[in-house]
Order: sequence, then structure tokens, then C-alpha cells
Amino acid sequence: MADGGVLALSGVITVYTAHEWVDRYPAGAASITVDAGAVTVCDSALIALLLAWRRRASREGATITVRNLPESALALANIYGVTSLVS
Repeated sequence: MADGGVLALSGVITVYTAHEWVDRYPAGAASITVDAGAVTVCDSALIALLLAWRRRASREGATITVRNLPESALALANIYGVTSLVS
């Protein structure tokens, strides 16, 4: 993925499927936009995935932006107090 590219999440991202997305992080990119607009079902595993990617981006000196996070994921992020980190 080139810098400024979009990583599109889609489908079901739950505790049972999130592991399939972990390695899709675009190593070496200086900026990453994660678009979660096509996520159809999610649970707290989506929040965990985004936080893991944010930590990795921080370690690599990259920026990460998340857009179109499902309302249910925003609600979970609010409960966990991490809204600013995943939205």
C-alpha cells in the first residue's frame, strides 16, 4: 500500500474473525486510512484490532486515520473510553 492508501475493512469482524485482519496492516506506510464502512457485524474485537494497528503505527512513526466506523463500534469505544483513538 502506498502512503495515503486506504485499507478497507469489510464483512464480519468479531472475536472469531479479527485474527484474519491483523497481518493486513500495511507495514512501511507513512500514513494509513482505515475505512470501516463495509463492516456488517462487529464486536469489541474490531476496537482491539484498531488499537493494535494504532500502536504499530505509533511504533513505526506512521499516522492512522479511521473513517466510517459502525455506530455499534463507536458505542463500544465510548464505553471503553477510547473513542479518540479509534475514530
